[in-house]
Amino acid sequence: MNISKKLVTNLEKILKQDEIYLLIPQNKLKEGLDLLFEDYYRQYCLELIKNESKENIELIRFLTNLRFPLDNEKIEENYIKKVLWLEIYKDEMIYILNILNDILIFEPNIISLIKDKFENKEIEYVISSHHPLFKKEINYPFLIYLDSIGIIMLNIILKSDFQSLMENLNIISNINKNAEIINLNLRLLSKDFYRFKITSLITELINKKNIKNKEILEQYINSLLKERQFIKENKIDNAFDEFNRQYILLFQNFNNIEGFEKIMISLIVSKYKEVNNEKFRANLCSIIKNNEILIKYSSELFVLIIKRYNFEPYCLEENNDDPDNPFTYELKDNVILKEIDGGKEGIPKELKEVLKTIFKFHINKYFDDGLKNEKENKKDKYDIRDEIEVLLGYHSFNDFKNVYETLKNIMFKKKDDIYNVNIKE
Repeated sequence: MNISKKLVTNLEKILKQDEIYLLIPQNKLKEGLDLLFEDYYRQYCLELIKNESKENIELIRFLTNLRFPLDNEKIEENYIKKVLWLEIYKDEMIYILNILNDILIFEPNIISLIKDKFENKEIEYVISSHHPLFKKEINYPFLIYLDSIGIIMLNIILKSDFQSLMENLNIISNINKNAEIINLNLRLLSKDFYRFKITSLITELINKKNIKNKEILEQYINSLLKERQFIKENKIDNAFDEFNRQYILLFQNFNNIEGFEKIMISLIVSKYKEVNNEKFRANLCSIIKNNEILIKYSSELFVLIIKRYNFEPYCLEENNDDPDNPFTYELKDNVILKEIDGGKEGIPKELKEVLKTIFKFHINKYFDDGLKNEKENKKDKYDIRDEIEVLLGYHSFNDFKNVYETLKNIMFKKKDDIYNVNIKE
């Protein structure tokens, strides 16, 4: 028996010996335990945020039921697991309850809205690389909550009058910050939270620019919700058209405001992660490649792209057309890398600098890891990477090109005696 099962079993034994439990008729066990644990939920909320409102208790009950649906065969065990789960996630529950109480300022029926979105399957846990099946049990209630909050907040911002929105900007910002903490701590990658997050930041830009109406915000959110529906229906071209409208709208209105570039990159990166479609992603690269302002801040996106491909020396193909361009072989069938490469027009100078920096990191990491593994395995065999490592320690991209060609020649045995000026005896 593992530790968690043993703990549940021991606590179940303690519960069954409790004098209150013994007063509950077995045919009314669920109802009796509901009343008993209602008091626990109340104390739990008081301990965490000193607020035992019915909304707080209802949310806790809803989340625990998502995590541990009722099992009529194991009623006591089910309730014990709920308690253990709540105790384990106390830190996160503080943020969850604080978000709820902030939203209550705008929407008194927030619990009903969350339940409606769940029951109508507007919010679902969709199995993907970001949300694998083995994480579903753990992340399910949190992701359902955070996605629901994201969509609800978009609708609240959409429906609120402009003055009220500006007056409550700090509260919206707090909701965003608390949701960010949950999203990061639990690695939820909530798509609808990202939609709300960017909208929250755009609302702050509107305030910073002293715009006196919410026309831009309404256009943006309406397009955002259409895009969400298109993605859900797998209408990728339509989804990108909506995203492009958002990009044009935002760039036309905020490109001269400090910090806007970082918000745009965050928006583009979130779309890249959300939509697993090569054409859509290539179009995102095109937006950045054709915008000198965004290129400077684009390393986060291109790190995501480059780490998907293997440019280590042993992966090189003999028919590689250009030994100085590690992209050449991969370009043949890849629309994303073709978009970055640029064909006859070439890669913009600013983007080349970004890519160089990223490649330098990967190159150094490759040889660092190689040396580390060799030392750990206590291998005495001579390896040319020992020599190259010294050179790469000086971050010389030009030297790497020469070494890259040497390695390629070694791999394909093109020369009996290979000499490279950058490898010193």
